[in-house]
Amino acid sequence: MITHHDWGRPNFLGILIFLPFLDPFIGLLNWMAPERSLTPGATAYIHKVSSSVPDGAIEAVRKELTRMLFNAIRLNMHSFHIHAHAVFDENSELLAGEPLRYVARYEQEYKLLKQTESEVLGYTYAIQRDAKEEEDLRLVTQLNHAVRNATYAAKFIKDIRHNVDEFRVSPSGTIHDLYASFCLYVTGNYHGLATLMAVPASPNIANEYVELFRQVRRGYEWYLNEIYTVVGADKHLNHEIANLLNINRAAYLSTTALFEAVRVLLNLEEDILAGVQTIPQPRKILKQESQ
Repeated sequence: MITHHDWGRPNFLGILIFLPFLDPFIGLLNWMAPERSLTPGATAYIHKVSSSVPDGAIEAVRKELTRMLFNAIRLNMHSFHIHAHAVFDENSELLAGEPLRYVARYEQEYKLLKQTESEVLGYTYAIQRDAKEEEDLRLVTQLNHAVRNATYAAKFIKDIRHNVDEFRVSPSGTIHDLYASFCLYVTGNYHGLATLMAVPASPNIANEYVELFRQVRRGYEWYLNEIYTVVGADKHLNHEIANLLNINRAAYLSTTALFEAVRVLLNLEEDILAGVQTIPQPRKILKQESQ
């Protein structure tokens, strides 16, 4: 008869009988349920190169940055209802290493961009830990900032998506025309950036970069003037001014972040835009901030 005390006694005979079959049993379990791959799901290159190999690792980060920039632009295009064919071409897709289609699931792709940023930054910190050369550390630091700027560029527009939607469906003919014009301006900016990234070996790349940014800057100032003069002239549209100013400023800041990241990608001088990129704020905004 087995008492309740017998349940707590180890069955040494059973253990001894089972021991010879333990290793084969573990092997069977591993075959039936193999270990899941730890390869990051958001990145395409960094998991293929050890962070302890600086040259290869830095090149992998540059490729990830390129993907992030294209995806940030795609996310922003979605917010302005800009189709991919208006900005990208075969060279863009060749550089990105993947099709650059219209974003179908915005929130999902934005989270993927954030995940990519996290994985790449973790990888660059590992490079910095292992790097011995000062030049490698400098390059990685610049790439860190560029990766963050790629994400910032998407976030600036994400934060004003509701404003853009109101802008787009406004019943006012004046606002509608301004929106159509603004979308063409934004499309030109993104197309210009995509073109710059696709031809980094151009001997005039620095001049083309600066000239494109000057166009962006002039566009920002032109729309700033239009908002105050055209929209402001109609008292029925005065309530739209703050919304439009917010969109214009966010789009400019987003594009500036893209430019800074592209500068790193193209190995251009840090001060290449010195004296061009300061945003003078309208007096009305300055007064509100000082109160």
